[in-house]
Amino acid sequence: FIQQLQHYCGQSNRLLPATNFITFEIQHFHYRVSHEALRLALNKFLHRPDVEQIRHDGLTADAVEKLVELVLQYHIFIYNGKIYRHIKSSPLNVPLTELLGNIYLHQWHLPLTSEVRLADQFYGHFHHMGFLTWHGSRDKLNKCFNELNHQHPDIPVTISVGLHVNFLNVDIENRQGNLHTCVYHDPNQQPFLLPYAINYPRISHRQWVRFALLRAGQYCSSWDDFQDERIY
Repeated sequence: FIQQLQHYCGQSNRLLPATNFITFEIQHFHYRVSHEALRLALNKFLHRPDVEQIRHDGLTADAVEKLVELVLQYHIFIYNGKIYRHIKSSPLNVPLTELLGNIYLHQWHLPLTSEVRLADQFYGHFHHMGFLTWHGSRDKLNKCFNELNHQHPDIPVTISVGLHVNFLNVDIENRQGNLHTCVYHDPNQQPFLLPYAINYPRISHRQWVRFALLRAGQYCSSWDDFQDERIY
């Protein structure tokens, strides 16, 4: 992501002093999207010309859709000795949930990516979060997101616009047409605490510091920021 953004901004007249950065997020995506919406997204995906040519282990597209519908219908769990069934959303620890969510989000992103390409802007996303550059009309941008909220009322989108934003673990700033990036530290997370996990091998623990330095080298656009991150 960082390398692609740097390449885009390094081209002439791509990053202007007035170019804004936009970040957006679909709040609680997996808890909001309905099974019917996931099924419809899968149906559109399976009937794409490039996908229809692929045999799914000998199954037709309709058979795959029926099997997925059956799995969604019988997502059950036990709580306080009682059996419940998911009628909306799906367990996050099920690989099928992530796959269906990615298919749904791919189709959700299409109108936005089309608008961004027409405006020759940079665009990237990670699951339910996204980032793009924009130096066009703010009204046109708001109209695009309003249409998405209208088409998908169950999954409203929150957006942030400015010359200085945070996306994932990156601090991104437009300094008079020059891109400046460094590592972003969430103030809500306890500093100086390595995210150790139970039952992880020791080699994974030792690699955290190495990963942190590699991340600093990739994210920091200035030597001073890298030094600050190394000391941090």
